Amino acid sequence: MFNLVLRGQIEVVKNSTFEGKTSSKVELMNITDKGIIVQVVKLLDTENITEIKKNTNMEMEVKLFTNDKTKEIYFSQISPIKYLK
Repeated sequence: MFNLVLRGQIEVVKNSTFEGKTSSKVELMNITDKGIIVQVVKLLDTENITEIKKNTNMEMEVKLFTNDKTKEIYFSQISPIKYLK
């Protein structure tokens, strides 16, 4: 597994239920010279979603993993959100 630092702005905060387990997720938007990239990141259970600042530049370290059934890459937060100035 690999770790990566994602930078961007949080646009959406939502709860998701999979196999009976609820988790919080955010959608990050990052504008690059190649277009707009939207990534969904599963948050840490300790992350307080009421304190998340939308539309503010931020970065977080994530763990990348894949599913055996699909070829998609998933991101899971492993460090607190750091807001940039």
